[in-house]
Amino acid sequence: MKKVLIKLLTHPIRNKQKRRDIRSILLSKTSGSTGRKVSPLSRDLYLSLAPLMNKDAFSQYKNAFAGKDVVVVGAGPTLSYYKPIEGAIHIGTNRVHMNKNLKLDFLFRQDFKGYDEEIFNCPVKKFIGNYYEWTADMCPESVFNKLKNAKRFMINTTSDYIPVNIDIEPLWHGGSVIYSAFQFALWTNPKRIYLVGCDSAGQNDPLHWHHYDDKEKAHHNLVPIKALTDGWQKMAHFAATMYPETEIISVNPVGLKGLFNDLEQKGN
Repeated sequence: MKKVLIKLLTHPIRNKQKRRDIRSILLSKTSGSTGRKVSPLSRDLYLSLAPLMNKDAFSQYKNAFAGKDVVVVGAGPTLSYYKPIEGAIHIGTNRVHMNKNLKLDFLFRQDFKGYDEEIFNCPVKKFIGNYYEWTADMCPESVFNKLKNAKRFMINTTSDYIPVNIDIEPLWHGGSVIYSAFQFALWTNPKRIYLVGCDSAGQNDPLHWHHYDDKEKAHHNLVPIKALTDGWQKMAHFAATMYPETEIISVNPVGLKGLFNDLEQKGN
């Protein structure tokens, strides 16, 4: 079955040698029999699948939410204070689909290490990040096969380049799934993008929203605060250059205070 799917995915590649090379790489990856590291050439060949995988995931959403409001939801502690914006499209990340006060339209997920079983019951459209080399963080094939309403997309973990056309190029990784969700939000060309739960607080406030109900098992956010804030600086520059008509608003900002327009909901 895997061989058949790989042939279907790679059929549009016109260069026969390149098509054979990519099929060989994918077959070795999906076998799960080796933990070898791929060469830069193999990586480049694998990333060339982005026009196939990302087109299937994202092409229909280009300019889809023009004139509308979009909310990108991270799992930071300030998510607890968010008062849902009526009529907005909500794009969640990680485990925020478990927040009972949210009604998501999309969910982005890249890290499946210790994934939650609840994702199998999440009915919204899901975008699952795929790396060029399989790792323990990636969505296991057996898990993806059970997901409903899900599409894969390609991420580039080896480049600082942020793509404009995410339907034919791998998304910029930046160390967090939140940047994938934000790149998608920009792709839809909305009037406004609200950032919720994007605290970038690092060691100052290390817990995610969904750990607040279980302090004994709370996991710390291991992404360094500088990496998060540097990533948002990079995204802010990209958004201002390529989507200058889209207003970006941080809701209850912590680490992003002053980077975009700020909106405080606490106590309102």
